[in-house]
Amino acid sequence: MEKIKSKTDEYIVNVRKAAEYIDSNLFRPPYGKIKHRQKKQIKRDGYEIVMWDLLTRDYDKRKTPDTIFNKIKHLSRKGSIVLFHDSPKARNNVLATLPRAIEFWNEQGYRFGLL
Repeated sequence: MEKIKSKTDEYIVNVRKAAEYIDSNLFRPPYGKIKHRQKKQIKRDGYEIVMWDLLTRDYDKRKTPDTIFNKIKHLSRKGSIVLFHDSPKARNNVLATLPRAIEFWNEQGYRFGLL
């Protein structure tokens, strides 16, 4: 067990615990927040930090699948990383919007792949 001395140490310990279950060198900081010391250690640990450029806000109960989809249609571009959530709050919006978004992206000629 690693000794936790600071919030940065706690952050890194949690990233390493998650790595026991996730086979990827990609890392998206929770809420998009990461301190410089955390970033340096994450990179030393071999991760590539990936952020998003389109936040769907699918967790917001005031958003409808149509408003989310329209945002995706107007703001998606080549290389976009679109953030959806896998939480109970986002479930209905994701299930209604994601298939439409994938169909739209396919029609636009976008291709899906690993970074």
